[in-house]
Amino acid sequence: MEGKILEQTENKTIGFKEVKLNFKFEKAVPSLKEVTNTVSKLMQSKEENIVVQKISPKFGTNNAEVIARVYHDSKTISDTTKLGKKALEKIQKAKEATAQQQTPAQ
Repeated sequence: MEGKILEQTENKTIGFKEVKLNFKFEKAVPSLKEVTNTVSKLMQSKEENIVVQKISPKFGTNNAEVIARVYHDSKTISDTTKLGKKALEKIQKAKEATAQQQTPAQ
């Protein structure tokens, strides 16, 4: 699966970039996790700072249009968007992992 950035708009007030991408895939429509991972690599950002808004596969082709928001930090996500249970758990796990990395092992 490969992705190509079509359009990028920055919202400095709220603190995110809205990105419109085109994905080419071989078999099934890519999962949300695969799309998030690819957007993370293309935008050089952490996966927990990305919220995929929409995945729109094109009928009869192996292309999908994706709209995603890349936030500057996870705090901005929780302050500005209404997230579901899984997204909130993902952010919490990321915070815990960061906290564990910062505390030295004894």
